[in-house]
Amino acid sequence: MDVGCAVGHFLAAAAANGARVVGVDVSKWARDEARRRHGIEAERSIADVAVHSPGVFDVVTFFQSLEHMSRPDLALATARSCLKPGGLLVIETWDAGSTLARWQGKSWQQINPPTVVHLFTRPCLDVMLVHAGFAPVAIEVTGKLVSAGLVLHILAGKFPRSLVWLDRLARWPAVARLRIRYRLGDLVTVVARASAAPAA
Repeated sequence: MDVGCAVGHFLAAAAANGARVVGVDVSKWARDEARRRHGIEAERSIADVAVHSPGVFDVVTFFQSLEHMSRPDLALATARSCLKPGGLLVIETWDAGSTLARWQGKSWQQINPPTVVHLFTRPCLDVMLVHAGFAPVAIEVTGKLVSAGLVLHILAGKFPRSLVWLDRLARWPAVARLRIRYRLGDLVTVVARASAAPAA
């Protein structure tokens, strides 16, 4: 189960490798697109899945979605109820305790209300996971490829006086095709294992 599955690209890759998959996304448009593009069924919330699929999943993922949830603690507890004992939880999120986040302070790109509701540090994530019924396994800095257009969009938000020319630059085909490796230490992947019984 991928929580915050968007249009289902990750789940489609998992299904192509033999996994049975379920998506969760608050956006009806995204759920409809996941069905149209990949034949993937997605629910609106984890609670909707938990009602009819308790303790059946081997893996639950949150890729840059946990920070957007009003109650991430409840989301994790519900995800635990959907997992088999020993099942894996994978979270990709932003580390508010990273060197970059502390150096940039209020100008850090992830301080972005109202879409980003919560920011986490590594100790915070550990505490939430234990309370939700997980044993933390590993946490590592994540690197990924991002589009130059996304980078320019973020910069435009931080420097509104430059919005017009940054937007024009982002629309150039050569720029739109450009991919940049992002590895600045503030994006992390967390892996945790479900305990023998869900937390009370």
